[in-house]
Amino acid sequence: MKIDYKKKIISLTCLLFVLILTIYFSYIKYGIWSVGIYAGQSPLSIKPGYNGTNNPVVSANDVIDIESTGVADPFLLNVLEKYYLFFEIITKDKKVGAIGLATSVDGISWVYEKKVLEEKFHLSYPYTFVDSGKYYMIPESNAANGVRLYSAVEFPLNWKFEKEIIKGSYSDSSLCYHDGKYWIFTFNTKDKSLYLFHSDSLMGNWVSHPANPIISNNLNTARPGGRVFKMGNTIVRFAQDDEPDYGNSVRAFTVNRMTVSEYQESELAESPILTGTGSGWNRDGMHHVDVIQLNNSLWIAAVDGKKYINVFDPIRRYEKIKSWIKHSLHQLFKQ
Repeated sequence: MKIDYKKKIISLTCLLFVLILTIYFSYIKYGIWSVGIYAGQSPLSIKPGYNGTNNPVVSANDVIDIESTGVADPFLLNVLEKYYLFFEIITKDKKVGAIGLATSVDGISWVYEKKVLEEKFHLSYPYTFVDSGKYYMIPESNAANGVRLYSAVEFPLNWKFEKEIIKGSYSDSSLCYHDGKYWIFTFNTKDKSLYLFHSDSLMGNWVSHPANPIISNNLNTARPGGRVFKMGNTIVRFAQDDEPDYGNSVRAFTVNRMTVSEYQESELAESPILTGTGSGWNRDGMHHVDVIQLNNSLWIAAVDGKKYINVFDPIRRYEKIKSWIKHSLHQLFKQ
């Protein structure tokens, strides 16, 4: 029997080509997130190097009680001359995040404590605050289809669920108190828009603002990027710039008018206040900041940053392709 070497060579060449393509497209660009400390004379002009701080102050390597590939979304509280840093633990499978805690007595050296909040669904963006002497947290819980309020049973380690305060697909909810009311800025993941709600109390009825969405379908400015705070009499809102790539920079806006019937804001001249540095742990982007005023001439800030690495992950690539095909078919048949 005569062997057809030509066909075998063509077949082997095709198989080799498919193998090369499979290996090539199985590499995925992962953003590795870490947390650092910045400082400055203004919350809109913060830089690294606070008292010789060695950034990042918290990374995946510090998390010892859960398999992690990164940490992000830091929120900072200063209680009785001790700093408490709450943040998202990005788990190894990237499906269900948890909330972690690190502490410091000087804002320079940080100690990872433990995972302090975990659910069966994804948690991130642990918006931690004090109201009437009680500690609360509003973590991002979009996977549970609602904005959920937690309170500290024993601060800072033990938290309990209080109630779902807003129903819907919202992320990165950011609260402030203004003009006798509580206000929440929150990002709708379905229409990529920013919504505003208000209430007379944390546990009360939350009312959707008549101007909603106050920012429509805008990945550059709609998604909250840290604590809403007051600088003098001015309310400042941070937003993460997520286009063309997720987590590019942090932009700053001043709230010019916020009533139950009106909302106006404008971008500050200092914006963006944070962006990728081009090297190191935050080489490729930054997307979150939380600032605390220590005195008249010093603000300290918890920030996060990312650097990209290429990882061989064929399963993840398959899931991304499957998701893309499903989305494309949905859009096609919806027309």
